[in-house]
Amino acid sequence: MKKSEEELEHDIAAYLAEGERLSEPVVRFKPCFKQTTRQQYDDKFEVLPPIGEYSYGFLVSEPWSHRKCHVTGRYSPTYQALVTLNGKYFISCEGITFAEWRALDPSTLQVV
Repeated sequence: MKKSEEELEHDIAAYLAEGERLSEPVVRFKPCFKQTTRQQYDDKFEVLPPIGEYSYGFLVSEPWSHRKCHVTGRYSPTYQALVTLNGKYFISCEGITFAEWRALDPSTLQVV
């Protein structure tokens, strides 16, 4: 049976709260973002249901790729992230996992 997004978010939050020990250290992750337009931000929001929506942005719900997560150390899907900050709009240069998105501090974006 397929889980709903809410159930997946709950599972991820529970996993992160457990403080599970990882077999190897997690690398600090600073995803790369580039500036975009409000139109592209709105288009991405409307094309597919967003996931991980916060006041500062969201993830596009279609997975971009899969790789080892820098937060959990597990192989996970990555998603394109969009952020709004100080009236400007930014889009991720690479996919980020849901756990990385939850750990992201939008005030420290690495903009190229």
